[in-house]
Amino acid sequence: MMNGNKIDYLEAKVFEAIKQIAYLTKKSRALILENKQLKARLAEQELFMEGLQKTIEELKKNSTGAELLKYQENEGKIKERIQKLLAKFDELKLVD
Repeated sequence: MMNGNKIDYLEAKVFEAIKQIAYLTKKSRALILENKQLKARLAEQELFMEGLQKTIEELKKNSTGAELLKYQENEGKIKERIQKLLAKFDELKLVD
């Protein structure tokens, strides 16, 4: 009867391992999806940033200081958001 207990124990451990593998697979897929979404958001933010930079350059040539200050503030906010996205992206790389 001793062998039956060992088999039951091993069977339980195999079942636990399978459950853990399934959980980790699901978690990995979720992280991969989040990674793709963050990359897309980052690309959008970078394009937006490029547009703002062009706008700022035009404003430097053609506008008053107050308008320029407004756009520079927006640029600062966007840079901050991009940095946060990059930090989150780096966190995801650590998970891979």
